[in-house]
Amino acid sequence: MQSTGTINLHLYAKEYPNYTDGGTHMSFIALHDDKQGDGEWFYVGQHEFTFDLPEDLDPNAERIKALKQERNRVIAESQKQVTQIDQRIQELLAICA
Repeated sequence: MQSTGTINLHLYAKEYPNYTDGGTHMSFIALHDDKQGDGEWFYVGQHEFTFDLPEDLDPNAERIKALKQERNRVIAESQKQVTQIDQRIQELLAICA
């Protein structure tokens, strides 16, 4: 049986120019807290969102997926740093030669 959930969030909006028709369009974000607007995003108000939760929802599968993505990001960043260090070593060896 599918279940539903509800959450109270604070809505913020930002207006963007629409270059197609010369007008504007709005983008919205929803946050847990009611921070003040930053000059671009302005506070719209609080809203209760209701959503359906799938029967086969597996939070651990999503957590594992996110952790694997983070692991891959860390590996890529580390490899980039190792490559930079190796390049610096080669530069220093060339200077000494």
